[in-house]
Amino acid sequence: MKFLLQILLLLIVSFCFAQKSSPTKTKFGKISDKEWNLTTYDKDPNADKVILHDVGVVNFRVFSGYGVVELKRNKRIKYLKESSLSGNVFQFLLPKSIQDDGLHLKANVFSKVGKKEIKNDVEIKEIQSNSHYQLIEVSIPSVKVGDIVDIEYKSYSDSYAYPITPWYFQNDVPTLLSELTFNHDERDDYTYYQNYQYPLELVYEGRVERKEMVQARRSNNNMNKNFGGTNYRATATVQTSKWLLTKTWRLTDIPAFKEEDFVLNDNFKKPYIFFDLVSISNMPLTATSGAQVAYVSNGTINKYHSYSDSWNAVSSRLKNDIPLGGNLFSNITDDLKKKSITNVEKASTLYAEVQKHYNWNGGQATSISEEYIKKGYKTGVSNVAGINISLYKALKDMGFDVNLMYTSMKGNGVLVKPTYFLLDYVIVNLNLEGKSYYLDATQKTYGLKTIPINLLNKYFLVVSKNDGLNNKVFRLESKEYYYVRNVLEFTVDDELNAQGNQTISFKGYANLKDDESIDFVKLSQKGKNSLIEKSNDKVNYDVEIDNFILKDSLGYYLDLGQINYTLKPVFKKNEQRKYEVEFQTRQSYKDIIQITLPKEYSIENTKAPIKINLKNNGGTFSYSISQMGNVITIMINCKYNQYVYLLSDYKNLTMFSSEIQKLENNKLRLKTLM
Repeated sequence: MKFLLQILLLLIVSFCFAQKSSPTKTKFGKISDKEWNLTTYDKDPNADKVILHDVGVVNFRVFSGYGVVELKRNKRIKYLKESSLSGNVFQFLLPKSIQDDGLHLKANVFSKVGKKEIKNDVEIKEIQSNSHYQLIEVSIPSVKVGDIVDIEYKSYSDSYAYPITPWYFQNDVPTLLSELTFNHDERDDYTYYQNYQYPLELVYEGRVERKEMVQARRSNNNMNKNFGGTNYRATATVQTSKWLLTKTWRLTDIPAFKEEDFVLNDNFKKPYIFFDLVSISNMPLTATSGAQVAYVSNGTINKYHSYSDSWNAVSSRLKNDIPLGGNLFSNITDDLKKKSITNVEKASTLYAEVQKHYNWNGGQATSISEEYIKKGYKTGVSNVAGINISLYKALKDMGFDVNLMYTSMKGNGVLVKPTYFLLDYVIVNLNLEGKSYYLDATQKTYGLKTIPINLLNKYFLVVSKNDGLNNKVFRLESKEYYYVRNVLEFTVDDELNAQGNQTISFKGYANLKDDESIDFVKLSQKGKNSLIEKSNDKVNYDVEIDNFILKDSLGYYLDLGQINYTLKPVFKKNEQRKYEVEFQTRQSYKDIIQITLPKEYSIENTKAPIKINLKNNGGTFSYSISQMGNVITIMINCKYNQYVYLLSDYKNLTMFSSEIQKLENNKLRLKTLM
């Protein structure tokens, strides 16, 4: 009897532990009394709203015999104070699948009057979509203190290699619970990454059997030649089963994220997790013989190709494809080896010489013969493989640490599963003095330190002798590569003429749609139409400004409209295209203008610093005007949300222009110092 009681007690304890650690289950619209009764968040009494929970579950599903990745996410928000009731517009950038590109999102506002719960509708609309993503906007027309907004969606992706974008556990408001559960076939091998500064605890790990009814497919090679000579037709519905591995990560009572000024990319300061595929067993839950994958271009399904079981197998095959020939640029490399310059300067010079030597014929390839490489070198015309493999061999001959990296341009830079045949574009990775450089000599206008814009936000497979890098797949992010810092220091003489110096530091991309030039910073304050090269990090100019100090009926004032703020030409409208700049990155601008007036002058007054949060989470615009004696300092800072402008309505950009206009119209009146 005592033994049975011990067993019973052990079962009860095990059950309680399992309940505590198992993944959180949510149901849309099912709000608990505890959530209704929450009126203030004790860990942050000033919080005007909180996220009650943000729970996601990743599963691998089958639609019409094809495997896709499903992310189901439920986000519940409680409004605590009046200050939280305006500007409630949410945007979701959701991946799409060629098997199911519908909208699977629902949202409601829930209110409580006495004991009665009232459900109110919200506005849901698709802002923009392409073959891989759709941008969905949820607008809440009216919400009251105590209301709860519940948002739930399912998104589907064809990419087994990267099942979801990084899951960030921290938000701009306090979050009571953020949790992600990842389910996958135990035969597949995934690795996960997290922010080492904010380690996450694995709160649950389990194994469960899943049974599903799926359509078996049989190939018929005589039907559709548009799909590589193979078409599929459903022949039967069969039951399949597999074992899933389940892992859950969870954080609770997460404080609101405080954004720092002038930080280019603050995501690295948040706890996050994401996954990538190491190896895959076969097409999941299908009765198809052979492992095949389709790629998507311009929204249509293209050819099917066999894929390997791992990136390592693909990497091994690519290594065998590299031609055995030597360095075709030995005359240049031999000369560089003798020069007393830094390795970075040597690599930059060699890169520029290869860019200058070749003209790209537009051809895309990864494997190429030695004869083709030699012919391309002789004629100066070659495809991407001929050009960049020549660059790779030349850098390697210099003794540098270089690797080849591969992607699929026909697949829009998305590596769906380990596949050799879809790879069609090769670039060079140079690791030098603790830094990594990504080189594509087909793009002539980029220097060593600047990643060509055509490579950004694409996934690459690394082929390397370094086991730590070989067969790794990663994404070249654009977020970390952009800033503009404009410093003007000039002096006004006794005759009220301004002269001085302008220093512009920048890094990143602001490419025109029609060509590869940058024109967002002019050569001088008079607006000479000279361009800054992308490869420069810093440029200095002498500055002269005519009529900087003007006079009206009230006296003298500074004409701030004469100053060449970096923002002003960026957001200038153009007749040929919607806006001059094609925005590919999160951008940050900072202008510092220091004006030294004649000793007998100062400005009449200064205002408190102004910071404006733009609507629809568009970004922030702030500026301050201060003085110390006769020295005036104007500081302007602009940051905007890349997703709002990359996929949403470009008219929002005019908000920044209007703020610059207000600043220009702010006349700084001069007064005489006693």
